Parts: sequence; C-alpha cells; structure tokens
Amino acid sequence: MLGDGSTVVFDTYEAVILWDGRVRRVAIDTAEVDPLLGVRLLYGHAFSVDFIEDGDVVIQALPVS
Repeated sequence: MLGDGSTVVFDTYEAVILWDGRVRRVAIDTAEVDPLLGVRLLYGHAFSVDFIEDGDVVIQALPVS
C-alpha cells in the first residue's frame, strides 16, 4: 500500500547484504520510479545526507541503551 492509500503490485526480489558486519537477507520491491530507501533497515541507525553534488551519505549504528 502506498502513502496515498492506493494499492500497487510490485515484483519482489531477495538480496544478501552486509549490514553492521553481519550478512542479512532483505526483500527488494521494484517499481518504475526513482529509487527509495527502505526505512525498516535503518531502525537503530542515524542516517545523514548532504544534499549537494557529491555530498556525503552516512549511516551509523546508534548505541544501544
């Protein structure tokens, strides 16, 4: 379900990634749009983007409290 409440069917693939030093399997939905970042994977992390040409993107694990 999209943010506007409409429902769309996507092709789904599985990928294996290295995240925080661990191998993880994640689902990837495909669509004919600009790429989006899945926020579920970012839970427990700080995410920073410099929105300029060649800007930095930093993903950093947050300390567990």
